Amino acid sequence: ISYASPQTYLKGVAITALIPTSSGGGVVSYSVSPSLPAGLSLNTSTGVISGTPTSVSPCTTYTITATNACGNSTATVNITVNDPITIWDSGSWSLSTPTTNYNAIINDTYNGSGFTCNDLTINPGVKATITDNLTVGDTLTLVSNDGGTAQLLNNGTVTNNGVIRIRKTFKPSYGWVFFSAPYDVPAANVKIAGTNTQATWGDITDTGVDFYVQEYDGALRDATGKAAVSNGLNWKNVSPKTFVKGKGYIIAVASDKTLDFISATGESSAFASTGEIPVTKHTTNATVTHNSWNLIGQPFLSSFDLANATQDQAPFYYY
Repeated sequence: ISYASPQTYLKGVAITALIPTSSGGGVVSYSVSPSLPAGLSLNTSTGVISGTPTSVSPCTTYTITATNACGNSTATVNITVNDPITIWDSGSWSLSTPTTNYNAIINDTYNGSGFTCNDLTINPGVKATITDNLTVGDTLTLVSNDGGTAQLLNNGTVTNNGVIRIRKTFKPSYGWVFFSAPYDVPAANVKIAGTNTQATWGDITDTGVDFYVQEYDGALRDATGKAAVSNGLNWKNVSPKTFVKGKGYIIAVASDKTLDFISATGESSAFASTGEIPVTKHTTNATVTHNSWNLIGQPFLSSFDLANATQDQAPFYYY
């Protein structure tokens, strides 16, 4: 007996039945060792391998034994099961337009129709503009590092059935770095990148933590009239430990860290065409330059022109 080999399959995609070629008399039964990848099966009467792989599997050699009254014969087949990943680069997809079972990576500027995929990753410095419908089944990841910040501009309809993950790299050499998220992120949803391990959130006096966080104290500046530009006192610990949607923070680390800031399942407000930013007025100080300073963040997953903000609270002062 013999099988066409090697074979490379995609997780979640049904395979074309792999049919053996045999000679030397009818085969009574077939068996295989070791067990085939999850989701695939061997028909013990016909020797046909079929099914839909359900998990990734490295290249493995499988031995199929065919038996009849005269004895047995063996054949080997090498099978690999990969994640179905298609990459957008230089104006085209590496495999094909993503479908439900595919994971997609956008590695270059994308401006076009939406699609349906399992996971979607947008790499640093890349802007993806969706003109109609995008559906993400599991995880949408936007990556930020020295290469830039990923952006997703929704000019259509985005359906997120899983979570959004902002993956950001911090280094001690950066000092304090501004950070915000377009959705609430409690401490439990800040993970060491690519793991399910919660990153440890530190206040300014803590030691041995993964990252340190401070927020701007506009009320204190208003009360004291002091606005030191470095080593200022107008910063405070965050309590409760949650990054609030649309609010700005500063983060520092003692060693290089890449962190995942993960949304609740089904988060949708980050894809809206309008958003709100929470600001607090502090107006007790006689000097208006100390009134109502807030460190704010982005309500969207793409850049935003402040000229498009509602003018109800204008004028805006910023630095």
